[in-house]
Amino acid sequence: CHGRRYNLGVIIMAGKNYINAGKVLPFVATAALVGGQLFKLGNMILINDHTVKVGEAGEAHTCGHWKVDKPAIAVDVGAPVYWNTSTKAIVAAAGADIVQIGFYTEAATTGDATANILLSV
Repeated sequence: CHGRRYNLGVIIMAGKNYINAGKVLPFVATAALVGGQLFKLGNMILINDHTVKVGEAGEAHTCGHWKVDKPAIAVDVGAPVYWNTSTKAIVAAAGADIVQIGFYTEAATTGDATANILLSV
């Protein structure tokens, strides 16, 4: 997530047009989503905050430390996390319709169904 600038414990805003830190973005769901689900919004891969139905307002996280489902691959700390925009799933390697969405923050084996990642849009 984006760092903050502090001056004696007070956040210094960059200007009068500042909106927020951009860690959570509002959106209107075009598909039903459950909380914690990765999804594509424009060109961003985000994590949904809570369950929403089509047409409902939601909030999506642009960054953070998350536990997510992973493919049956072994990964090391710091390895890139890839998302297939067509299949809507984390995949093993870069390729067509695949974007990097962050980094693994712990090692995991092929038998581990989940892993911790640092989401960084």
